[in-house]
Amino acid sequence: MNRLLPALSLFIFSFSYSQDWKYIFESNTDIFYYKPDTENTAWIKMISGKTEYYPKTSTGLKIIDGYILTLWRFDCENRKAGLVQWKLYTKEDSILASLSHNQYLSEMAYAIPEFVAEGFLGVFCNNDYK
Repeated sequence: MNRLLPALSLFIFSFSYSQDWKYIFESNTDIFYYKPDTENTAWIKMISGKTEYYPKTSTGLKIIDGYILTLWRFDCENRKAGLVQWKLYTKEDSILASLSHNQYLSEMAYAIPEFVAEGFLGVFCNNDYK
């Protein structure tokens, strides 16, 4: 069991690396990667063995092994971020759910200190991975 976790982490890292995804950080349950899109947007990939969502055909919460892709718009000068797109995938790359906003109509909000959006803003605005 102790050897399975490092092997799984290496596999996930190599999969993400091969698609030009850059590692950002990880939490207790999730691993985050980053990929620039335009001069003010970037994709964030969150990989988790316990991704939660509500299927359209059910009223109950479902937990899957998969990942979420989100497209974020950033305003570095004002330290704000806004969600543009959200897509939920199984680990086999089948899409389960999605949500999309017009990029210019997405709600921009200040990043809360010590939360993931602040980390995303820091990576994007500090040019850490460009």
